[in-house]
Amino acid sequence: MSHGAFGNVLLVGFSALFLASFLSVSVDAFGSEAVRVEDDLIFFYVARPRKISYVYRALMAKDFGGVLQSRYDSVELIPSEPIDGCQPFENGAIMPGQMALIQRGVCSFAEKAWHAEQAGAVAALIYDSDRANDNRWVDMVRDQDGYDVTIPSMFVLGREGFKISEGLIAATARSATIRIPVNETHISPHEYFPGVIW
Repeated sequence: MSHGAFGNVLLVGFSALFLASFLSVSVDAFGSEAVRVEDDLIFFYVARPRKISYVYRALMAKDFGGVLQSRYDSVELIPSEPIDGCQPFENGAIMPGQMALIQRGVCSFAEKAWHAEQAGAVAALIYDSDRANDNRWVDMVRDQDGYDVTIPSMFVLGREGFKISEGLIAATARSATIRIPVNETHISPHEYFPGVIW
C-alpha cells in the first residue's frame, strides 16, 4: 500500500471515529431524557372506549413507588379530580382497586402518586402536560417533601395521555378499561397509538 493510500485510510478511519464520538455526545447532551430503549418501557392496552383503543407506553418512576407485581387483565384507568392530582381526590370514592390518570404540573410526581395511593388506587399514570410531546421521556424522581409512595407510578407522554383523557371526555366515559402490562412482542404494528416515535 502506498503512503498516499495508507494516509487516506487513516483519514477515513479517523473521520468515522470522530463522527461516532460526535453522535454519542449528541445523544448524551440532547437526548438523555428524550430517547429511551424499548426495554425501559411498560406497554398497556386500552380496550374501551373503542375510539382510543390502542397500545400505549409508560416509563416506571426512577426512585419511588413499587413495581407491577402482576398483570391486570381488566382494570379501570380513572382521571383524577382535580386533574393535576395535587389535592385529595374529589372522586376518591371510585378509585379503590383502580388506576389513576393524572396530568403533570403544579406539584411533584411523588405528591401526585401519593394522593392516588391515599385514594386507594393501585397505580398512578402521570402524563406530560405538553400535549405535543411524543418522544421526550422524563425520569420521575422523588422530591424532598417526604411522600412515601408504594404503588407503581409511571410517566406517559403528553400526546398519548391527552389522547386518553380527551377521548374519555368525547365518549362521556368516566374511565378507560385497560390491560397492563402487555407483552410488546405480541403487539401488531397497527395496534400501537398512531404516530408512535421510537
